[in-house]
Amino acid sequence: MRLPSWAPLRVCLWGLERQRRRLRAAFDRDIHEARRQKKPHDDIESLQSQADFETSMIDDEMAVLVSRCLATTARRLFLPIPQGGWVQSRSIYQSYLTREAMTELRDAIARERRLRRENALAWIAPLTGLVGALTGLASILTRCRSGP
Repeated sequence: MRLPSWAPLRVCLWGLERQRRRLRAAFDRDIHEARRQKKPHDDIESLQSQADFETSMIDDEMAVLVSRCLATTARRLFLPIPQGGWVQSRSIYQSYLTREAMTELRDAIARERRLRRENALAWIAPLTGLVGALTGLASILTRCRSGP
């Protein structure tokens, strides 16, 4: 059985989100401990900055994954990918789509899929009627051959 195309992305995003939560909790404990021990304000600021940097790296990784997935889907559907909507990450040195560009591309993908589904469904009703008519004709023909 083949996994849906979105499953690996969801698993990766889930893992990164879990990693982000654990990292944030560890830094929060360290910051709380530093405050409890009345460490200098600079040490606490340093911990906070480090926590922000580490979590921003994970956020950037998540944005890169989602951007790649959306771009791949758009290419598969022959949709244009916004060229001006890319941002260079400062922490992991990769590009990803801005939130606005992601939303725009996600909407374009949904519209295209809806259009394709509607076109496919437009053929199903006539084909179902044709199959029913052919079944009825086959029934009549077999009844006529076998006699009354």
